[in-house]
Amino acid sequence: MSAFEWPLIDKWEEEIRNKVTEEAAEYLLEYYNIQNVNELTKDQVSAIRNFIDNPDNKYSLMCQGLANIIMWLEDLE
Repeated sequence: MSAFEWPLIDKWEEEIRNKVTEEAAEYLLEYYNIQNVNELTKDQVSAIRNFIDNPDNKYSLMCQGLANIIMWLEDLE
């Protein structure tokens, strides 16, 4: 029996990460009624961090997207 392989799995994973991050960003824009995630206030970012850190959300894919957005915002600072 040959070993299982998945060529280009990293490409699939990157596409999924990008899609999750895009969907999370769209939700934030709608939820906070803003045009760009750059417009999030420090209080809003803190609330998002608290949501991500909630143990009930530990395995949430959407929290990964939110975390990606926060990391991107921190890189801008």
